[in-house]
Amino acid sequence: MTADEFVVPTKQIVSPSDLHAFIHSDTYTLIDSFIEDLSTSVVDTEISPDIKTSQVRSLLYARINFEEC
Repeated sequence: MTADEFVVPTKQIVSPSDLHAFIHSDTYTLIDSFIEDLSTSVVDTEISPDIKTSQVRSLLYARINFEEC
């Protein structure tokens, strides 16, 4: 694995109850809004040739899976 590859974590670092509490917190809402603002600010912006579409998809997939907790 190289430094620019994303790997979906396989180990849980917080308890399910702590994760649930975080996802329903104001902090999570602020972080999620920040990410949404960033993503909408780059709509129709070309991605660098160094970044593969598959890498972007895997990051988005990981975010979607996180939100389903």
